[in-house]
Amino acid sequence: MNISTTILLSHWEKDLGDAERLCADLLRIEAFEDVDPQHPLGGPDGGKDILCSKEGNSFVAAVHFPRDSITFSATTKKFTSDLGKH
Repeated sequence: MNISTTILLSHWEKDLGDAERLCADLLRIEAFEDVDPQHPLGGPDGGKDILCSKEGNSFVAAVHFPRDSITFSATTKKFTSDLGKH
């Protein structure tokens, strides 16, 4: 059976740690360096899920795989909240 990536991701059944590891791997594929998941096994990360760098620039990545459909404004609220922790 061939299931598209979009369908698989929209029905994500794994935990947040798996989501963070997946995103860290995608960053590595895209040539990001020093990819450092902050707490992939759980615990407080201060709104910083992954730290990484590319071409001399430092980045903070946030990972959000909601189980249910959520509005864009709810995603924006979470992003703003996480960003405010820095």
